[in-house]
Amino acid sequence: MAIWWRLGPNETIGMFFLSLTFYFLSKNRSRYTLNSAFFAVSLILASLSKESFTIIIPAVVLYKIWVDKETFQISWRLAFRKNRMVLLPLLVMIVNLYMIIFVVGTNKIGYAGVDKDFFSKISQVWEVLKKLKIYFLILAICLIVALAATRLKVKQSKTLRHLATPLLVFLLITMPNVALYAKSGMTERYFLPATVGFALVLIEVLKEVRYKWPVVAIVLVGVSMFCQRFQYREIKDHAVNFRDEGRDNKLLFAGLQEHRSTGRIALFAADPVTANEATFSIVSYVKKTGGPQFYGYPVLNPLRNEDDPEFVQVLTRRWTSWFPNRLYKRGMEKPALILFPQKEVIPGFFRESGIDSTGYRNTLPAESRYALYVEDGR
Repeated sequence: MAIWWRLGPNETIGMFFLSLTFYFLSKNRSRYTLNSAFFAVSLILASLSKESFTIIIPAVVLYKIWVDKETFQISWRLAFRKNRMVLLPLLVMIVNLYMIIFVVGTNKIGYAGVDKDFFSKISQVWEVLKKLKIYFLILAICLIVALAATRLKVKQSKTLRHLATPLLVFLLITMPNVALYAKSGMTERYFLPATVGFALVLIEVLKEVRYKWPVVAIVLVGVSMFCQRFQYREIKDHAVNFRDEGRDNKLLFAGLQEHRSTGRIALFAADPVTANEATFSIVSYVKKTGGPQFYGYPVLNPLRNEDDPEFVQVLTRRWTSWFPNRLYKRGMEKPALILFPQKEVIPGFFRESGIDSTGYRNTLPAESRYALYVEDGR
């Protein structure tokens, strides 16, 4: 659900184009060639948003071929021939994977990627699978009910062979994403597009159950929603946190505008690893709006977990590059303004920098995640 309020991440863009892909797939009964072309273009655009969408192209293409086979009651051979146009996304996938593997590299970010030791790290894969346990539980319940309906051979029943292809599509979408996120873990928006695989197969399973027991199908939808009840609460918490972050950002930027004309040093004190993205965002905004020109001061966040040493070095070099020839050192002129994107680093900063904290006051509300210290009397 985070993609509904986080408009910047690649998953938001990818899901938009993937939604268009399935929309044009659903229109295969009319203007078939045109809708197939739009299907291919939308899938290609989705794949260009992020590698997690690139690796599901074979699954989505297979799903379209199967849908056409079922819709027009034709053989697999004719369905493949009918869908020669949609093989174009597969060519795009090959080019994308070549760029990712041989040009960009698969292990240049410490917390993400696939390294040469991946297959020896089964525990990482298991941790990601545990994140998806609710979805596996829902799928298992629905499959058991579908199996029971089939064995009873109620009127209009179909065999579970009908579900073989959707189950394969589910595996082709979910398992590559499990492998992709084995190193970094799967949270929030990273569940996409893996959960699309669950959604597709659940839709087909529920359709199978609906043919025999319509009421049971409705009950299964309710069971599915009940199983995810704790996730709804978590979604609400994330949404509220995002709202509060926006409020804090607004107050911070207003404070920076108010105190920008000091003619003295403005200092940005942050952990280069845990506040890397926040630093880039704030410094970029201030630069574009004519705010104070910050000096940087790297300070360790005591809440930071141990990270990959190489990854820490990469982020630290990136962080310092945003303050060219402007790294604050002990003994320099006392700053008129100090910005802390994380309050946890404040005690360590004043201890290490030698700056006396008693000469400053925080101009932001106590509940803000940020702190903006200015000299007393200003």
